[in-house]
Amino acid sequence: MTHAIDDTDTTRLGQAVAPLVAAHPGQAGIHALAHPHDAFAARALLADAAERAIDAQYYMWHGDTTGILLFEKLWRAAERGVRVRLLVDDNNTAGLDETLAALDSQPNLEVRLYNPLSHRRVRALSYVLAPRRMNRRMHNKSFTVDNQAAVVGGRNVGDEYFGAGQAMVFTDLDVLGLGTVVRDVSTEFDRYWNSPSSAPAAGLLPAAGAEDVRRLESHFASVRSDPEAEEYLRALRATTLVQGLLEGRLSQEWTEARVVCDDPAKTLDTERRDALLLLPKVLELMGRPTKTMDLVSPYFVPMEDGTAIFQELARGGVRVRVLTNSLAATDVSAVHAGYAKRRKALLEAGVQVFELQRAPGEAEGGGGLLGSS
Repeated sequence: MTHAIDDTDTTRLGQAVAPLVAAHPGQAGIHALAHPHDAFAARALLADAAERAIDAQYYMWHGDTTGILLFEKLWRAAERGVRVRLLVDDNNTAGLDETLAALDSQPNLEVRLYNPLSHRRVRALSYVLAPRRMNRRMHNKSFTVDNQAAVVGGRNVGDEYFGAGQAMVFTDLDVLGLGTVVRDVSTEFDRYWNSPSSAPAAGLLPAAGAEDVRRLESHFASVRSDPEAEEYLRALRATTLVQGLLEGRLSQEWTEARVVCDDPAKTLDTERRDALLLLPKVLELMGRPTKTMDLVSPYFVPMEDGTAIFQELARGGVRVRVLTNSLAATDVSAVHAGYAKRRKALLEAGVQVFELQRAPGEAEGGGGLLGSS
């Protein structure tokens, strides 16, 4: 069992952030990362600046160009003595066992898998044998460096999230957080990392040897020298985002912020529905809306309880607006089906529902179903 490292005030990041935090006691500094290149740069360059610790937690980490580039950033940080903890949901690790095992072989880099699949060769068997447990995944996404700066938001790690190569680009948003919110992110990371729902990769994956590490280093080099990666890395070198942070020039909005997270124990007791419900927690923290409430989510599945909350708000005179994906724009048609059956009830209650359409000429989403709802 390990926890976030607290004594990091003397690091470069700690010294850069200290005057800003002192000037805004009890607040969080938020910088929006709307552009996908900035979102990648924030993670990559913060990893380069790390001196004590990196904690990374993701639902999905692809083995594509940006995924391998960020894996290498973690590897190099660990080589220079930084403690790296990498927590990945096991739902999307197909084809990555060898890479994750090699990463885990670095003494300063530990990999854990959330809600691991019991059958690694025929992965679908895990869902057949324990469908309710397997359906409870970890969608948290955070990248925290030296317990001083944290990137959180909607992006997983993969080319489609960072605008790399020819991959479909997801319209998404992350924020770089400073101040109070960083310790909150670290607390939630520790809760997941130390949960019985998270298992050390060393106990699940075949042990990596020297040859596996050599293959990993070779893979790093081949990806880095690829023309697509070179072009992308050149674009990243042009950003001044992290250098601006280190020099105290990065613009932030200082405000009150809270981290809301579901319970990692949701995989242990699948009868506990309260472990999954975030909307009531959000409403409790921000206070009940009296005039307006706007919600943006690519995967909007309000279920019965959430639908009732939105209906009650709308009928009480609150203007409720929801923006989500249309069937044509979604990459997970099953999620859209979970939302579509609630649409009529929401509309009849006065909730305004907007659906993002596919851009002209853009390929259909990954769901495989054509058309718009």
